Amino acid sequence: MLHAHTCKKYLNRVYYFGPLLLMAILLSSCATGDKRPPLKATYLPDTANLMLLKIDPGKIEEDPLGSAILDSVIYLPLETTGESMFSNINQLEVTQSHYIIADETTNSILLFDKNGRFYSKISNRDQKVEDSYKKIDKFTVNERNKEVIFADQHTDYIFYYSFDGKFLKKIKKDFSSEGYYALSENNTCFYRSTDQMLYRSAAQYFAGNKEAERSRIVVASQKEIKKWYLPVDTIALGPDDLYGVSQYFYNRHAGKVSLTLPYDYNVYEIDSAGQLFNSYRFVFPAKDALPADFLVGDEYKGKRIRYLEKNKPLVYAIADFYRVGSCITFRPINGLDLHNYLLYNLSGKKLFSIGTIVSDSLSFKLPLTEGRIYGVEPDEALVSSVASSSLFKAKLYLSGNEQWDKSLPPVLKKFFSGTNVQNPVLTLLYVKKEPQ
Repeated sequence: MLHAHTCKKYLNRVYYFGPLLLMAILLSSCATGDKRPPLKATYLPDTANLMLLKIDPGKIEEDPLGSAILDSVIYLPLETTGESMFSNINQLEVTQSHYIIADETTNSILLFDKNGRFYSKISNRDQKVEDSYKKIDKFTVNERNKEVIFADQHTDYIFYYSFDGKFLKKIKKDFSSEGYYALSENNTCFYRSTDQMLYRSAAQYFAGNKEAERSRIVVASQKEIKKWYLPVDTIALGPDDLYGVSQYFYNRHAGKVSLTLPYDYNVYEIDSAGQLFNSYRFVFPAKDALPADFLVGDEYKGKRIRYLEKNKPLVYAIADFYRVGSCITFRPINGLDLHNYLLYNLSGKKLFSIGTIVSDSLSFKLPLTEGRIYGVEPDEALVSSVASSSLFKAKLYLSGNEQWDKSLPPVLKKFFSGTNVQNPVLTLLYVKKEPQ
């Protein structure tokens, strides 16, 4: 599920040490005697502003106070009605006007305004055959057109709905992808896995453009391929030999969408025109990093998943990457399944685990988060959530204090006047410029 084939000796250096070396390697001769020609790369990521992130995931500041990390916290209950109640936040997209949430349990997408009021719902219940989907895959948002777009896992169609929850249209998929993001009205970015290239090649759509057909990143409109990046040698990397991740694209409202890929320690950004930028590169200690020849060594072929199962601490992907001010958040993924969301200060070089931040008076001693970061507000607040049951449990220990009761803002007083069976509460975490 990784990049272009060059020489086995040098391939991994392209992935982990950057596209700056890609052209030099493609132009150089292979000393290994491999008869397969180097795979052409027409479009290369821009590396002009690449930032190296030398981070040791094991060196985390212990149990920091919320007031030492955050400037402020806002609790935002999501309105709970018979129609708006949902089970889980499986995906959340933050727009200028709405929070858009996918819930796999109810197979629906719900929209709430920025005050937490229920706005609309996309559901397949009581729908006509034409607009009835079977199972929502990941969704994306065309904010300019106010459209929610998602693929149906069990059919060959992509569905378009308005922010009002009304069915607009469905179109047949041109090719299969693991993830996609609407960059603009005319450009969509797709991420394709090696398995999809092998099993669902879509050769007719790519019309003989083997380079685009074998690229991990494809930028296209409905009937036109615009650009493609990071070509793959599907012979060197066999099928069903690599893990995937649940999400690839992250919008931080800065004119570009962040993109992270499995088995790649780079963070890319892509703009509305489809230009790819290699903006960040993680450099981990040897104890946490994959072997240098993991993707090209013959001894790993067909055994990569088993190798990771035996070496669980090794990081094989970066996920949930956002930048807010002078800090980044990310989640290193390995076989330990820790779901450890980290916060790193770029100037102070301090690393924090978001799940271990200790609540204090800044957050009324209530839970700040259940560990996960879902997105970022345009004004650079991190968006997380807390289950209503967790907040009511905390209230049992705190409500005997009269001063605590008086300190609560009206929105929390109203929330606590209800039952503990309510939708999750979003928390907006405004990070200090220099966490202490």
